[in-house]
Amino acid sequence: MEKKYNRRVNIVWIAVFVLCFSVLFVLLSYLYRPVTTSRENICGFYAEKKNTLDMVYIGGSACYVYWEPLAAYDKYGFTSYNFATDAMPPQVIRYCMEEILKTQSPEVFLVDLRPFQYGDLYDEVTSSVNYKREAPIRNVTDNMNYSVNRAAMIENCVEGETAAYHFDIAKYHSLLISLITPRNWGYITNRHPMRSKGFHACESVEELYMEDVSHIKEKQRLSEEMDDLLTELLEYCKNKEQKVLFIVHAYQISEEDQKKYNYMEERIAEYGMDYLNTNDYAEEIGLEPSADFYNRDHVNLLGADKYTKFLGEYLVRNYTLPDKRNDSAYRRWSQEYKEWNGRMEEIRETLRLD
Repeated sequence: MEKKYNRRVNIVWIAVFVLCFSVLFVLLSYLYRPVTTSRENICGFYAEKKNTLDMVYIGGSACYVYWEPLAAYDKYGFTSYNFATDAMPPQVIRYCMEEILKTQSPEVFLVDLRPFQYGDLYDEVTSSVNYKREAPIRNVTDNMNYSVNRAAMIENCVEGETAAYHFDIAKYHSLLISLITPRNWGYITNRHPMRSKGFHACESVEELYMEDVSHIKEKQRLSEEMDDLLTELLEYCKNKEQKVLFIVHAYQISEEDQKKYNYMEERIAEYGMDYLNTNDYAEEIGLEPSADFYNRDHVNLLGADKYTKFLGEYLVRNYTLPDKRNDSAYRRWSQEYKEWNGRMEEIRETLRLD
């Protein structure tokens, strides 16, 4: 009897040790992760209250410099968030959607199509296509919570050895400065409020020449890999019965780009899903090539203001999005808008002077 009792005690102690070690390991992993724009966005998403977001925008940097969630809330009353990372590769998007659906039930997802357009481009530094590079994948995996979904993303999206992706502390453990940086300690639970809801303002101006390619009707098929990834995402969205708007941000688009988007539009329509190429509405949006762009691929804050106004009105017209501005449960959003807009006014003034 005493031996059985001692065995049970040992099992309990082993279980306690394993639990404590696991918790410590996870917390240290989160602590060592660098605090980047991508980390701010994902950890900020985890900090949002459950089932409070009406729309979630998924994609690369174009998402988080174009869409202003707080401005949209102030003008239209619906809540949104930019679940966006630098150079997000197309193969991770459906896993991002799965992660979002764990805690949120958005009326609609907006999915950036630029990852599929750029996925075919060749990276001469690494001699590989862009979407397979380590950094864009790590911008997502190294900022997500440890979970079955994260593990599945790594196994299905990473080519070659995956252990260092599963246990990212192996990459960052030598960054001892993380232990003495107060900012890193704020992210030790991998959740940290993002006051701008995933928006980051571009503060410079580059004058561009914007070509009108709306007359281009030809279609250019994506590479086999990109086409397969787009199909997988469309199948996933269809099976989830989730409303999705696949979107192209207005930028210095080329004829070749337009042909690819024409092809993607056709593929998306085959699944009965929504598509919007905002390049077709550049004049209606009011984008000025001499003042509203940070570079050929991104708008600055002035351009983001115009884009958000146009897209916000489009979403309200085409989707059932609630107006929560008089709901006391969302009073914090109004306060965050005022604080955010105060900071943005200073940037707007500087951009206007430039």
